[in-house]
Amino acid sequence: MSSLNSVLSVLKVGRRVRDDDLKLRPGRNIIRGTSGRAYDFEAHPIASLTDLDDVAAVYIYARDVSAGEPHGRGLDATAENYHLGFAGEASDMAAAAARHESRRDFAGFDFDVVLLVRVDNEAIRKEIVEDVISFNRPVLNDLLRSQHGGLSG
Repeated sequence: MSSLNSVLSVLKVGRRVRDDDLKLRPGRNIIRGTSGRAYDFEAHPIASLTDLDDVAAVYIYARDVSAGEPHGRGLDATAENYHLGFAGEASDMAAAAARHESRRDFAGFDFDVVLLVRVDNEAIRKEIVEDVISFNRPVLNDLLRSQHGGLSG
């Protein structure tokens, strides 16, 4: 039930904060899927992924092309503000990042940010990944899936 609540809080227009009040957080990163759902992604520099041990999440490697502009005005960034490169899911973000690094999956693509939504439930993570991939068509998903056989993180 707790994982369902965390997913539902991601889908709401606002985001719950520690005192449990529903507040809008300016500068969200809203990525939509084919289902019409909008997911509120956190943005992390790629170098910080080693600090995310045991963090289960849906993640997108991307290049930030203009997200600072809407964020500076208190607006949400969308897929238009990022070049989305690869979407996947993992039960341990640090391990998934290390695996991508060791295989050099993203060499030469200049990805500078990883967008992620923390979701503990594996089935829900897989559903969100497919929803985002089918709508946004990140450039590397098909290529890496064919090379590594169904890559998921």
